[in-house]
Amino acid sequence: MSKLVDMPMPEPTPELILEVLKDCGWTRKEAARRLGISYPSMRRYCSDQWMSRGNASPMPKAVWALLLLLAGRHPEYMLVSRGAVVTDKPPIA
Repeated sequence: MSKLVDMPMPEPTPELILEVLKDCGWTRKEAARRLGISYPSMRRYCSDQWMSRGNASPMPKAVWALLLLLAGRHPEYMLVSRGAVVTDKPPIA
């Protein structure tokens, strides 16, 4: 598994997910679009009611890691512009 996903990160609670979205100025619909997940899934991840009824699974680690990266809140990594990094690897087309 990827080191990016396996590293210690805070658990994606509905409260923390909503805090990250608020800090970014994103709606749940906008966040779902950026993360490539459905809006109903995003709505479930942000809902205490679903979690308390045991009907929802927590946000997958890979989606949570991507959200933290896009928000600039990942504990270890950050996204940078390809132009800011010197690499001999071509971008994936």
